[in-house]
Amino acid sequence: MGNGEKLSPRQIQLIQGAAAILIEQLFLSKEEALNVISDSLKEELKASNVSFEFLEIGSLSYRQAFIRKLVYRVESKVNTFKSLPPERIKTAINMFVKMLYSSWTNTGKE
Repeated sequence: MGNGEKLSPRQIQLIQGAAAILIEQLFLSKEEALNVISDSLKEELKASNVSFEFLEIGSLSYRQAFIRKLVYRVESKVNTFKSLPPERIKTAINMFVKMLYSSWTNTGKE
């Protein structure tokens, strides 16, 4: 993700899963979807001044707050990327949110 930061296999899986949703639901190319997700994630990590690793060990409420901000960034980028029906964007974003919440709900409890 830049700055010498190495992603774990789990983090890569999350990014690829999120990109797959954008590809399947919004018909973005793989490159477009990965750029939207990774750029949004980089921006939010920097704005929140945290690392991905901190999110994985942080509290559930902190992760949920981070997810809300990240989702807003992704949705904003998608809205400017293509002119798609709002209901299609909403469906994709809802799937994205469910995937993130599901992934991070039990993180840190192992």
